[in-house]
Amino acid sequence: MSVTTDPNIAKSFAGSEGKVYEAYLPKSQLIEQTLDGAGESEYLIKFGSGGFR
Repeated sequence: MSVTTDPNIAKSFAGSEGKVYEAYLPKSQLIEQTLDGAGESEYLIKFGSGGFR
């Protein structure tokens, strides 16, 4: 699962009818996205969906 630290990016992916979820995760559970051209403040969650609410 990938996530972003930028709420505006999340809102743009969700669209006008979509929902944005928030989670508090330790940095140790995140892997920074390193693909060329990835400019979305994106991280991958190591162990599933974490603590989303």
